[in-house]
Amino acid sequence: MKKAIPVTLEHAQLRALGRRLGQMHPSDKQFLWLANALIIIGKGGDANATLCVKGKKGQDDKKAERHMTTQMAIRWIASRLYPLQEEKSPTKAQAIAEAAKAFDLDEENLKRACPTTAELKELVVFSWDSQRPRINKPRD
Repeated sequence: MKKAIPVTLEHAQLRALGRRLGQMHPSDKQFLWLANALIIIGKGGDANATLCVKGKKGQDDKKAERHMTTQMAIRWIASRLYPLQEEKSPTKAQAIAEAAKAFDLDEENLKRACPTTAELKELVVFSWDSQRPRINKPRD
């Protein structure tokens, strides 16, 4: 027997948002993935499994947590090297040492995981607001 599609307003809104995102960015793989995930969740699918946030059998949660912490530390390093206000920024090595201490990570591992200075600068320059699609219709 086929599972019935939920008829709650929230589920309908997720399905509509998913369809709209898919139409607005048909060539962007990340938006298509998000659009499809929203549609599946709107049809009653498991959100954790659909968004891949639930660990699979045999998956190490601590390893995933360490990876996430390292990614946060890298973004923190980028913000220290390229601050929005005019202030003196540390060297890359100093920023890595500060981040390792702040995030309780091994400094050598963080140094190996840290991208180049050009890639760090791109992390800071990226603005989500400039990349976000307009959801609301423009006013006349």
